[in-house]
Amino acid sequence: MTRFLRHRPEEGSAMIVAISVVMVISLLMVYVADNALHQLSGTAGDRQRTLTVASAEGGVDLAVSQMQSATTLTGSTGLPCGIPGTLATSPTTASYTVTVTYYSSADVNLSSTGCPTASPTAETYYTGTTTPASATIFSKGASNSTAYGNQAMEADVQLSSSVVSTTIGNDAVYSAGAMTWQDGVTLDDTNGAANVYSGGNFGCTTTPGTTNVQGSIYVQGYLTTSQVCNTTGNWWTLDYVSDHGSGSVVGGNITVSTTGITFNCGGGYSTASVCLNGTGRVGGTITAAGSVDNVHNESTGTIHANVGNSSAPPTQAFPQLNFVSSNWTASGWKVITEASNGCTQGEADVTAMSSATQPTVIYVPGTCQMAWGSDLSLNLAQNLVVFAEGGFYFKGNLTVTASSSATKLYLIAPYATGDGGGGGTNTCGTAPGGWPGGTQTPGLYVGGNFTEPTSNFNTLLYAPCSVYMPGGFTADYGQIYGGTVLFNQPISFKYQAAPIPGYNTTSTNLLNVTLLYLRQVTNPSSTTGSSPTSSTTSSTTTSSSTTTTTVPLSGFAGLGFTSTSLSGGSLSCSTPVSQNVTCTAQPLGGTGNFTGYVTLETSSGSAVTNNTGAALTLNASETTVSSPGGTVSPSSSTVANGVSTTGTAFTLTGLGGGWKATMTCSLVVNGLTYTIAVTGH
Repeated sequence: MTRFLRHRPEEGSAMIVAISVVMVISLLMVYVADNALHQLSGTAGDRQRTLTVASAEGGVDLAVSQMQSATTLTGSTGLPCGIPGTLATSPTTASYTVTVTYYSSADVNLSSTGCPTASPTAETYYTGTTTPASATIFSKGASNSTAYGNQAMEADVQLSSSVVSTTIGNDAVYSAGAMTWQDGVTLDDTNGAANVYSGGNFGCTTTPGTTNVQGSIYVQGYLTTSQVCNTTGNWWTLDYVSDHGSGSVVGGNITVSTTGITFNCGGGYSTASVCLNGTGRVGGTITAAGSVDNVHNESTGTIHANVGNSSAPPTQAFPQLNFVSSNWTASGWKVITEASNGCTQGEADVTAMSSATQPTVIYVPGTCQMAWGSDLSLNLAQNLVVFAEGGFYFKGNLTVTASSSATKLYLIAPYATGDGGGGGTNTCGTAPGGWPGGTQTPGLYVGGNFTEPTSNFNTLLYAPCSVYMPGGFTADYGQIYGGTVLFNQPISFKYQAAPIPGYNTTSTNLLNVTLLYLRQVTNPSSTTGSSPTSSTTSSTTTSSSTTTTTVPLSGFAGLGFTSTSLSGGSLSCSTPVSQNVTCTAQPLGGTGNFTGYVTLETSSGSAVTNNTGAALTLNASETTVSSPGGTVSPSSSTVANGVSTTGTAFTLTGLGGGWKATMTCSLVVNGLTYTIAVTGH
């Protein structure tokens, strides 16, 4: 019998399967390991890129912070030019290198001459004399690992003055001591705010002129008149009032706080507080510490006599106005500092203002007088402020003419010597030859007629000793502040407080910094950025996304009015142009109006073109200050792309006698609200 062996073909298959499984698992392990290494490498790269981007952004933040905290234009407390720095990161060390390029309002590169060569180890600072209007910040971030390259960020910022302009006081004419007017004085203000203050006695003493003051008179001594001295407001004196035969009209009250001084009243001696020995009229109440004599129906109100001593008129300290260079440069003014006792050069620089291209402050330290021995015709192409520690002497006539760009003339003998009062209080001394007896210097003397433009021109005359004007003074708007004040001839101007950059304010930082854009750039080897006006796009970059937006209005600082028309009076606006501009248009009349187009402007007032690619909308609103208020039209207008001015003019119109209202035009740019407000009455 034949035996057949069983055939088993599956023998050995288990081994093959086992080997196959091992091979597959091995391949998977290799893939997983390789993928893990790849992911680890990518994570390290992302970390490295994030670190260098963050370093570059940190450099930008530091530059912005230093600009914002700068208290001077130059030096270690001034604007940065180059900033190197290292961050304490682990295990990789990161660093940044910042370069700042500054531009003027006309887009001139100021860093080419105003920034030293960048240092790899020490910070460098701005050395220029022009206050920048904008800047480009370039910051390169790097690390000690070169495998993944460096990264860079770029930012554009707008720079505007943080110095606030405030006024030295609210009087049209102020005298720390005695004051005498020997001819007619006209001080106009439709709101009745052209006030007069005398820290001593006040005399309105000589005919033939008639004085008209649209305000009140405050006297820390006695008040005497022998000419017509009319006021729309009050007379308030410490000692007596003697209106002797003049027939003055007092629209408000007469108040005399003390009694007991003997004076001449109608040919005899009296201890009266109030002597009204004329044919005038008092519209309000007479309140006197002592008796009230010789009243010929002058008062239409109640007479309160013999009430005893009462509160003195409010005391006003003499404002201490000094020269602080940084306040003026930060506000867009050119500053010329002469050598000590450099009056000859100072006088030449004053007369050279006929060709000036920038508002100018001339500072003359020392005891020399700025003096002109004959008539002076002064033609101003730009605003002029003169600080002369030794005072001013104009022997003859002073005639001022001005271009449309010149709206201010300030003549100031500063309260204290030195920059910011470092030398201490001025001591008044006997005036030199040519001045009358009793006057003192540093002071201000104009021997002939002083005439100025009578449209849209503001004047401040200030001296801590004597202001003596034997000739007449005719101006548009102004203020006069002196240690003593003496007028011999007619004086006429409208009251308007004169703004002084940085006066009596506590802010110490020089500039406001507005970030226009921040973007990552693709050329980290570059060390300088582009001009703000040459950049048209920007982006904010993270590791996962990029957003691009249009850069809004490079060089734009605020709003201004152009092509204006007024039914009367003149327009005056704050300078330099900033985020919030205020203007006055006065007097317009009972139903008068102001009309003007709104323009996008740089800090110096140059037009800025809307390059955002879309129309910009400005809204207008009215705020009633005094009834019946006014109306504003239209409620909105637009600045089309490619132009700088609204297509429609805005109009503020009064609603009747006594009105006062404010028209505010506003524009939102890059999240910031810019306004220009004009108050009319």
